[in-house]
Formats: sequence, structure tokens, C-alpha cells
Amino acid sequence: MSSRNSHKTARKLKESFESICFIMTLLFALLPVYAIFSPQQHGEIFIFLSKIEITAFVVCLAVYLYNYFLVFPNTGDNGKAMQLWDNMKSYFAKNKHALLLLVVYVCTVISAFLAPDSSRALMGTEFRPDGLLMHTSFLALFVFSSYIKDDFHKKCIYAAYVFGFLLTGLIMIQQYYGIIGTAGQEPYGAFGEFLNEQYIKANIFVGHFFKGTTGSFYNLNHMGYYVIICAMLSVGMYIKAEKKSSKIMSAIFMAFTFWVLVLNNTFGAYLAALGMVVVVFVLLFFRLKSRFTTAIMPFAVFVAVSVAVTLVSSSDSLILKNFTTLGSDVANIASSDSGDASKDDSEAGSAGSGRWSLWVNTVEMIGEKPLFGYGPDNLADEYKARGAKLDRAHCEPLERAVSTGILSGLCYIAAIAYVIWTRLMRKDHLNSRTSVLIPLLVVCGYSISALVGVFLFYTACHYIIFMGMLTERQ
Repeated sequence: MSSRNSHKTARKLKESFESICFIMTLLFALLPVYAIFSPQQHGEIFIFLSKIEITAFVVCLAVYLYNYFLVFPNTGDNGKAMQLWDNMKSYFAKNKHALLLLVVYVCTVISAFLAPDSSRALMGTEFRPDGLLMHTSFLALFVFSSYIKDDFHKKCIYAAYVFGFLLTGLIMIQQYYGIIGTAGQEPYGAFGEFLNEQYIKANIFVGHFFKGTTGSFYNLNHMGYYVIICAMLSVGMYIKAEKKSSKIMSAIFMAFTFWVLVLNNTFGAYLAALGMVVVVFVLLFFRLKSRFTTAIMPFAVFVAVSVAVTLVSSSDSLILKNFTTLGSDVANIASSDSGDASKDDSEAGSAGSGRWSLWVNTVEMIGEKPLFGYGPDNLADEYKARGAKLDRAHCEPLERAVSTGILSGLCYIAAIAYVIWTRLMRKDHLNSRTSVLIPLLVVCGYSISALVGVFLFYTACHYIIFMGMLTERQ
């Protein structure tokens, strides 16, 4: 093939690949919306999408290798294989996070095949497909999202999250007021009773996941992970907005996300959002010298919504109750004599909804299988043998280490820290006009909440998308 034709072919392939990347990313961005209208469980939907994602990734890789070796001319002195090897070494040298994440994936593969329940470790279950299938689809999703460069495609992804959150958030608010599901109270007001009757007649919003303030998720904490992602998205959209009308709309959406966050009552996500709005103010006002009103607005809106909900809820304030519990938990842990909370101090062990006891057990388990851990989603039996009621570590770094080994856990932490640090240290990455500002805020917010959260197939996929966009290939 002539040089001119090869360049033309390469350009067409690149355009096609970028379109595929956008479509594959958009599929997962809308995952909560599918769950609202589909009779299938989240796991079944996710498995279907994962197979599409992995197939698309394999096909794209095969097309690339075919054209690289058989179509495009050799442009170097060495053979094509050596040239490809040199390109890979150059890429990993410039993108150290990619090498670290590759190590994490390799460790995950090994641990899955060594797991006591290898079937669960490889495929997971239909209800919770958190096995190697999930990690492989996330590898493909990370690559696809990192190649989204077109501003229009990025705006479409953000719009998909806005649409999905408005729909899911409105459902959760109705759950809170008893209109939908089993939130523990009768429908609020005459209009609430009317809506409740219409939903029952139409047989909608009555599925297996409409229990409590969960939105369209299985658990209210899972909804909280999704809320923190969309809340940080709303903060980024407000900062990036240039027109007055866009600022107003972004501020309204931001207030809505904070309202849903408070009502959802996932305290880890709430603390993450609180920390992030403070960090945003410090970075924008003191480092980037942004206007005071722009810098303080996310913090002001967050406080205003929190105070408003507290005043309305009076003595039954969700926020005050959570902070009181947090203070009590810290005091119990500090006063624990032996440090072995799971055995010697029941009050300290129950701190953080039982997380302290769980973390103590998890650290012991990491020491017992330090190389490759117990395998993906293979912790239930071991926790049960230790008297723990939960089957996940509820701390992503610890869960990564206990499931796939210490090396995997350390590389996972290092990759996230490296990406965040390199972006924070460059002022041009923090400028409101840069494309990485929104994913940077999302990744930081989710990473904080992940310290007391779990890595789940239908919540972590959104984190992977923004992580990929944060590491956008140039």
C-alpha cells in the first residue's frame, strides 16, 4: 500500500475507533437508566453489556494488529514486531499508571484461577457479577474512555449522566417520601398518595430494587457511590460554565445532587462531598486566583442544602445523627484496650456499621494470603468463619489487597495517586477550560468515598469511565 493510501486508511480507522470508544462508554454511562425500565436484574444487564464491551475491544485490537503488520508499511529500521515493542515501552514510560493498572489486572487473573471458588471468581453470579469478567470489561472500558477526545462526545457523556441522575434522583426522592417502594412510611401528602396509586396501577417502579432510598440500586450505599460521582460532575460543570444561564442551570443541578445526597444518607459519600467542596474552594481561590463567588459557590450550596434539610427534619436530622455516631465510634475505637476490636471490644468493633471489626479481620486475612489473595468475590466464607456478617471489606484498597494480593493493592493505590497527583501539580489541568477538570473532581470524590465503600460492578464502572477520561490519550 502506498504511503498516501496508508495515511488515509489510518485516519479512517482512527475516526472509526474514536466513535466506537464513545459508543462503548455511553453504554455503561446509562446503566442506571436501563435498570429502571428493564425487568432484568442489574447483574444480567451488566453481563450482557460486558460481553459487548469485551468483544468490541478484541475486534478493535485484532483490526489494529492486522493493519499494523499486514497493511501499513514499515517506517523504521527494525522489524515491525520490534517497532511495536518499542512503542509499547515508550507508552508505558510516559503513562506509568497504565503499567501499574496492567500489573493489577495480571494479579487479578492469577488470583481468579487460584481462588477456592474459581467459577465465582471468573464469572461472578447473575446477581453480582464481580468476577474476572467484570475486571476484563473494566479494562476495555478504561481503554475506550481514555480515547474520548472530541468535546462533543465528552458533552454527550456528561449529558447522559445528568439525564440518568435526574431520573434516578427523582425516584429516590419519591422513595424517601414513601411514594415508591418500601422506605418505611406512608406516601407523603395527597399528591404522594395519588402518584403511589398510579405507579401501582401501571405496575412500574415496583421492582426488586425499589426498597429504601436506593434509587435504582440494590442498596442505599450503592446509590451513594453513584450520587458522589454525579455531585462532583455537577461541581465541575458549574466551574466550567461560562455563560450566565449555564452557571444558573449548573448551580440548580448541583443543589439537586446535594439534596439527593443528604436524603440518601450514605455518610461516607456525604463526607467525601464535604471534603471535596472545601478542596475546590482552596484550589480555585488560593491557587488559581479564581473569582471568590465561583470558588465558594459549591461549598455555599452544599452547606445551604445541608442546613435546609436539617431544619426541615428537626430533631430527626440525618446529618446530625451521623456526625454524633461518628464521634461515638471514634471514641470507642480510641478507648479500645487491646486494638483487637473484633474480639475484645464489641463497641469498637461495631464502629462504622461494623466496618472497624471487618477491617481488623481483613488485615489479618491479607497477612495469611499476601501474594494473590483469596480471589475476586471469594471472601464470604472466610469472613463468615471469623464471625463477620458482611462479605466485602468495605474499603476498596483493603478489598483489592485481600482479594488479589498486596502487590495488586499497592499498584492500584499507586496508579490512582499518580494520576491525581500529576494532574493536580499542573495548573493548566486545573483551569476551568481544560477537559480533565470534571473527571479529576469525580475521581477524587469517588476515591475518598471508596475508603469506606466497596468496588461493585454497577457503581465502579462509572468511576472507571471518568478515570479513563482523566488519563485521556493525547
